[in-house]
Amino acid sequence: IICALPFIPKITKRLSMRDAGILGHSIGLIGGFILIISLVRKSFILFLLGIFLKSLGTAPQTGVLNAIIAEIDDYSFKKIGKKLTGTIYSLTTFSIKLGSGLGVFISGIFLKIGQFDGQILDQGQKALNFINYSYILSHALIPLISLFIFYFLDLEKFNEKY
Repeated sequence: IICALPFIPKITKRLSMRDAGILGHSIGLIGGFILIISLVRKSFILFLLGIFLKSLGTAPQTGVLNAIIAEIDDYSFKKIGKKLTGTIYSLTTFSIKLGSGLGVFISGIFLKIGQFDGQILDQGQKALNFINYSYILSHALIPLISLFIFYFLDLEKFNEKY
C-alpha cells in the first residue's frame, strides 16, 4: 500500500475518486480470487501474488478516504444546507471501530465453529482449515462488498453539478 500511495493523486486526477476506488477494489478482488486458488493448489507463489494484488488494490481507497469524507460533507451542505463535518468524521471513526469489532467477533465465531482451542499448541485439522479458509475468503469477500459500495458512490458527480 505504501509503495502505491504516491501514485494515487495521479490516478484520481485521471479517473475520479469513485473510479479509482472501483479500479482498486477490482484489483483487490482479483487478488482475493488468486488467494482462493492458492489455497486449493497449495501454492505459496500464488499466495504471495494474491496478497500483493490485494494490498495494491487497497491503496486507492486508503488514499482517497478523507477526500471522500470531505465530498460527503459538501454533499450534505448542498443537499440540506448545513455543514455536518464533525458529525460525518465522528460517524466515520465510529464505523471503522464498529467494523473492526465486528471483524474480531466474526473471527471468533469462525474459530469456535472450527473448534480452535487456544490452550493447545497443535490445532486439529478442522481448526486449521477454518483459519485458512476464513482468512482467504475474507480477502475475496471484502473487496466485493467495497466494489459494490463504490459503484453506487456518485458524490463527485452530484457535487460538480451543484
